[in-house]
Amino acid sequence: MTETIADILRAESIIRGGYPDLLIHAHRRALIRTQEHRLFYAMLENFCHANDLPFSKSRKQVHKQMPVWMNYHTRF
Repeated sequence: MTETIADILRAESIIRGGYPDLLIHAHRRALIRTQEHRLFYAMLENFCHANDLPFSKSRKQVHKQMPVWMNYHTRF
């Protein structure tokens, strides 16, 4: 069942090009921790690469994934 749900979320992300509606509604009702968010995007990225699908990250997402010391130095 978990894989079926994951497949649905992956497909919705790819087709609609954004955060899946199911996760948007869940996020409004529950807290999705940073680690869970990272895990989801790692799984999505792996799925896209494995299936030769395009995967890009927003500038905000790339910035959030930089080590703190890099964020500090790139501001100046």
